[in-house]
Amino acid sequence: MGRQLGDQISMNRQVRNYQTAVAQLVGILGDEDLAANRLSKCIFTVGMASNDYFNNHFMPQASSSAQNDMQMF
Repeated sequence: MGRQLGDQISMNRQVRNYQTAVAQLVGILGDEDLAANRLSKCIFTVGMASNDYFNNHFMPQASSSAQNDMQMF
């Protein structure tokens, strides 16, 4: 699942990666409040299920592309 377009990272793993990055930022800045202030000015995006769209509509073996047009999907 999702292997055609590369590996996938679970949501739990993504959260752990974020926690690690925050801990590193605290270490660099030397202060948790400073890190929180810096992070409060950041914009974060979350993308989910993009591989569902590609794998289930655009792949040649996908049955959904034969059953539904782009708008229906």
